[in-house]
Amino acid sequence: MAETVTVPTADGRVLACCEWGVPDGRPLFFLHGSPGSRLLRWVNGECERNGLRVITYDRPGYGRSSRRPGRRVRDAAEDVRAIAEHLEIVEFAVVGVSAGGPHALAVAAGLPDRVTRCPTIVGLGPFDASDLDFFEGMLPEDAEEWRAIGSGADHDEDRAHEEMLAWVDSLRTSTDMPVRDRDMLVEAFSEA
Repeated sequence: MAETVTVPTADGRVLACCEWGVPDGRPLFFLHGSPGSRLLRWVNGECERNGLRVITYDRPGYGRSSRRPGRRVRDAAEDVRAIAEHLEIVEFAVVGVSAGGPHALAVAAGLPDRVTRCPTIVGLGPFDASDLDFFEGMLPEDAEEWRAIGSGADHDEDRAHEEMLAWVDSLRTSTDMPVRDRDMLVEAFSEA
């Protein structure tokens, strides 16, 4: 398990981060989805085999990072800059998975002199883009949840939270994935 380091921000918050892989490897910020935390990572030696120094962090309000009232996706660039400066990293790649995808793109746009490349993995597009079917390929229950949130309809946060906890609990005994992956996901989502 990597050590969690907290990084202070200029506005008085703290960001919790971890480093994985090779300490002197090529730096890569890996941004988690929703839910997620700094504990979401590759666990099968991919970082080491590829010579990567992977930095993960809890976005504001997740895990051990302070909330940031009024936070916008583009604010991720300031947070990643604070972590990079704390760790003395000048240039780096950034990748985001799922809801971390837009945050990774925001970091690349906000720090073009520091970001060397920026892919996303199953990243989300803009909900209201005219040329995008946001719901295409989504599970029906996920699409229903997104539509309810987007329409301003009452969204039962407590029910959604309980469903997420039940899903994480079901992962604990799942045989659908390797134990190492399963245990990491339970750890990462529980922390979130």
